[in-house]
Amino acid sequence: MPETLSFPRLNHTNYAEWSMRMEAVLVRADLWALVTGDEKMAAGEKDAEKIKDFRKRQATCKAEMVLCVDDSQLSHMGGE
Repeated sequence: MPETLSFPRLNHTNYAEWSMRMEAVLVRADLWALVTGDEKMAAGEKDAEKIKDFRKRQATCKAEMVLCVDDSQLSHMGGE
Protein backbone atom coordinates (compact mmCIF):
# COMPACT_ATOMS: atom_id res chain seq x y z
CA MET A 1 0.00 0.00 0.00
CA PRO A 2 1.30 3.46 -0.86
CA GLU A 3 0.92 5.00 2.61
CA THR A 4 -0.90 4.36 5.83
CA LEU A 5 -4.26 6.07 6.02
CA SER A 6 -6.24 6.81 9.10
CA PHE A 7 -10.00 6.78 9.06
CA PRO A 8 -12.58 5.38 11.48
CA ARG A 9 -12.98 1.62 11.39
CA LEU A 10 -16.28 0.23 10.17
CA ASN A 11 -18.81 -0.06 12.96
CA HIS A 12 -22.58 -0.27 13.15
CA THR A 13 -23.06 3.45 12.43
CA ASN A 14 -20.64 4.53 9.68
CA TYR A 15 -21.00 2.21 6.69
CA ALA A 16 -21.60 4.95 4.08
CA GLU A 17 -18.50 6.93 4.99
CA TRP A 18 -16.33 3.84 5.57
CA SER A 19 -17.30 2.18 2.30
CA MET A 20 -16.40 5.27 0.28
CA ARG A 21 -13.00 5.49 1.95
CA MET A 22 -12.39 1.75 1.68
CA GLU A 23 -13.21 1.84 -2.03
CA ALA A 24 -10.69 4.66 -2.49
CA VAL A 25 -8.01 2.67 -0.65
CA LEU A 26 -8.63 -0.41 -2.79
CA VAL A 27 -8.78 1.58 -6.05
CA ARG A 28 -5.47 3.21 -5.25
CA ALA A 29 -3.97 -0.22 -4.50
CA ASP A 30 -5.38 -1.62 -7.78
CA LEU A 31 -7.51 -4.15 -5.86
CA TRP A 32 -11.03 -2.79 -6.41
CA ALA A 33 -11.71 -5.06 -9.41
CA LEU A 34 -11.52 -8.04 -7.04
CA VAL A 35 -14.37 -6.58 -4.99
CA THR A 36 -16.56 -5.77 -7.98
CA GLY A 37 -15.87 -9.11 -9.63
CA ASP A 38 -14.35 -7.48 -12.71
CA GLU A 39 -11.14 -9.38 -11.97
CA LYS A 40 -11.58 -13.13 -11.77
CA MET A 41 -9.34 -16.07 -12.27
CA ALA A 42 -10.07 -17.66 -15.62
CA ALA A 43 -11.97 -20.93 -15.33
CA GLY A 44 -9.60 -23.83 -15.78
CA GLU A 45 -6.50 -21.68 -15.24
CA LYS A 46 -3.50 -24.01 -15.09
CA ASP A 47 -0.59 -21.57 -14.79
CA ALA A 48 0.56 -22.01 -11.19
CA GLU A 49 2.20 -18.57 -11.09
CA LYS A 50 -0.99 -16.81 -12.27
CA ILE A 51 -3.03 -18.72 -9.70
CA LYS A 52 -0.55 -17.84 -6.94
CA ASP A 53 -0.56 -14.15 -7.92
CA PHE A 54 -4.37 -14.02 -8.05
CA ARG A 55 -4.72 -15.67 -4.63
CA LYS A 56 -2.15 -13.27 -3.19
CA ARG A 57 -4.10 -10.28 -4.54
CA GLN A 58 -7.29 -11.68 -3.03
CA ALA A 59 -5.60 -12.15 0.36
CA THR A 60 -4.15 -8.64 0.25
CA CYS A 61 -7.54 -7.15 -0.57
CA LYS A 62 -9.24 -9.03 2.28
CA ALA A 63 -6.48 -8.07 4.70
CA GLU A 64 -6.91 -4.38 3.86
CA MET A 65 -10.61 -4.60 4.64
CA VAL A 66 -10.27 -6.71 7.79
CA LEU A 67 -7.75 -4.27 9.22
CA CYS A 68 -10.29 -1.45 8.80
CA VAL A 69 -13.24 -2.86 10.75
CA ASP A 70 -14.14 -2.85 14.43
CA ASP A 71 -13.96 -6.15 16.25
CA SER A 72 -17.77 -6.13 16.37
CA GLN A 73 -17.83 -6.38 12.57
CA LEU A 74 -15.26 -9.15 12.11
CA SER A 75 -17.96 -11.83 11.93
CA HIS A 76 -19.04 -10.28 8.61
CA MET A 77 -15.58 -10.65 7.10
CA GLY A 78 -15.54 -14.43 6.70
CA GLY A 79 -15.76 -16.32 3.44
CA GLU A 80 -14.11 -15.75 0.12
